[in-house]
Amino acid sequence: MAQPPPPRPSGYFEKKGEVHELRQLLRGASAERDQQKKRDAIKKVIAYMTLGIDVSPLFSEMVMASATTDLVQKKMVYLYLVNYAESNSDLAILAINTLQKDCRDDDPMIRGLALRSLCSLSLANMVEYLQPAVQRALEDVNGYVRKTAVIGVVKIFYINPSVVTETELLPSLKRLVNDNDAHVVSNTISALEEVLASEGGYMPSEEVITALLNRIMHFSEWGQCAILRLLTKYSVANEGEMFDIMNILDDLLKQSSSAVVLSVTKIFVDLTSNRPDIQQDVLQRLKGPLLTLMAAASTELAYTVLVHIHALLGRGPRTVEAQHLVRKCNSSCAPRSRSALASSGVAMASITREEVQKHNKADDAWIIVDGDVYDVTKFAGVHPGGTQILLEYAGKDATEDFYALHRLEVLDKYQRLKKGRLADAKGPPPKKAAEVMQEFSKVPFAEPTYLQGFKSPYFNETHIKLRQEARKFFCGETLEEALECEAKSTAPSKDMRKRMGELGLIAMVQGPGAHLKIPPKGLCGGVVKPEDFTYFHEMVVQEERCRTMCPGYEDGLDGAVSIGLPVLLKYGSEWMKNEVVPPIIMGEQTVVLSITEAFAGSDVAGLRTTAVLDASGERLGVGRGRTNEAAERGEGRRTNQRRSGRRNRWNRWTARRFGPHGWKEREPVEPF
Repeated sequence: MAQPPPPRPSGYFEKKGEVHELRQLLRGASAERDQQKKRDAIKKVIAYMTLGIDVSPLFSEMVMASATTDLVQKKMVYLYLVNYAESNSDLAILAINTLQKDCRDDDPMIRGLALRSLCSLSLANMVEYLQPAVQRALEDVNGYVRKTAVIGVVKIFYINPSVVTETELLPSLKRLVNDNDAHVVSNTISALEEVLASEGGYMPSEEVITALLNRIMHFSEWGQCAILRLLTKYSVANEGEMFDIMNILDDLLKQSSSAVVLSVTKIFVDLTSNRPDIQQDVLQRLKGPLLTLMAAASTELAYTVLVHIHALLGRGPRTVEAQHLVRKCNSSCAPRSRSALASSGVAMASITREEVQKHNKADDAWIIVDGDVYDVTKFAGVHPGGTQILLEYAGKDATEDFYALHRLEVLDKYQRLKKGRLADAKGPPPKKAAEVMQEFSKVPFAEPTYLQGFKSPYFNETHIKLRQEARKFFCGETLEEALECEAKSTAPSKDMRKRMGELGLIAMVQGPGAHLKIPPKGLCGGVVKPEDFTYFHEMVVQEERCRTMCPGYEDGLDGAVSIGLPVLLKYGSEWMKNEVVPPIIMGEQTVVLSITEAFAGSDVAGLRTTAVLDASGERLGVGRGRTNEAAERGEGRRTNQRRSGRRNRWNRWTARRFGPHGWKEREPVEPF
């Protein structure tokens, strides 16, 4: 016997003839002149349109609905008109007539809104309607309309370039560079750069540059950047004009905007490129704003500033207080910024032993460690071993006693105290702890015996190369982040997990198997082939991952994966191995293991919760209203539940594990 069709969900969509009902709502609201009811009806039309339901039969009613002074209704109607006009040329004519009429409205907001919607019709046969409307709007008395018209010129240009270049649109656009509205000028500069890109962009005259510079403080940060980009194309006539420009722009160096400060920096350097004597003064002037910007900005922005400093240092003697720059960077910047500083070649100050010997007092104490000079004046008061023992070495070389009591990484921690390096120091500066940790130790029994000259039937060259690559990652790439995360009790970054997956380390800690072929670049760059991988290779990786000595960070990288992934690799279906496992292996996703009867001796007994199906019978709730993905209660079947428009890709064994009743009849338990 045929089964009746399932009932449709409640809401608007269970009614028949939705479009007819909406037409009645629109006509009724217009007849009653009830603005709120009319607005609600238009909202429903837009909602249907957004969901993909064809409501184009309501085009005539929506055109009539545009006859209102309510801006909210206007915006929704224009959205509807533009959406259907682009796909239906017959409807486009009606839409254009409505929009052209509103382009002549008394309200400037409606004029600008109608013009913006009209220009959104990117159809080649619409240019004849767009060009007059935009031309008229370029001369409008309201700045908002002119600003919108400027963007309209660019849209026409991309539809038909000749309409802009061969008509009055381009001359009108150039005249707006001198407009009294700063927003119009900003848009105009950007528009001219796009329209004249084939000619090298807009080339400003002396009059234009003078007018823009005199008004530059009235522009927004975005507008100031547009003017500064334009200024890079301008060639100054003489030295007097150069100083005038620099005097005007000098106040912009006080801005908090990094884009403005860096743009001014570029202009200052370009203007004085042929005057080395003046450029050195310019570099000194730029030092303060750049260091301030670097200290106040995020680590990503600090890196960008350091790249600019690197470029500046290449233009002359490196005398921009290098030690001050290093101290700031080491105390406030991310590892990437520190590496950028190191690559910039900033040389530390060269200090003689005689100069160090002068700093031998409690209020002025320097010491020498491995040829580097450190100012410990302020640090002495918080020295863990006491102030007096540190001051005994003031003005002296403390290298031998320092290494007798401290590890190498202590120096890395206090790089901000470094003043410079001895002029007569022998050899290169001491290596950082991360560099030393990446090397194989020569201390007896500090490494496996096969690394210290002994033969082994179990290990070969592939194990040695794999250990080198794994150590580079765990003792090099992860060390800075590991120490920071361990101190702050934060999780490893997603980028580091992805990097681990890219190297194949996540795959290798699961042991031999077909999953080793998933990383596209091979295992640590191909040092060992998947078919040659053994459990001894896995042991090498497991040993190296412990070298950061940050157990919380190590578990955060792949602890959960090492627990949950083996289950998928051994018992998962082919679909799970093909769809679920690869993103986990590559570090893009993670996996967790759900433990049942946790109270029966498990180490997660304190996390006892109960999952309960909601009223719809489709979603599982855990704890205080938190919801898991939906799970159909079938015998180990994959659900077709919709989530964010995509299929749920996780198999469920709820019914198999808990029987016919499962979690449904149990009461929710608040988490401890």
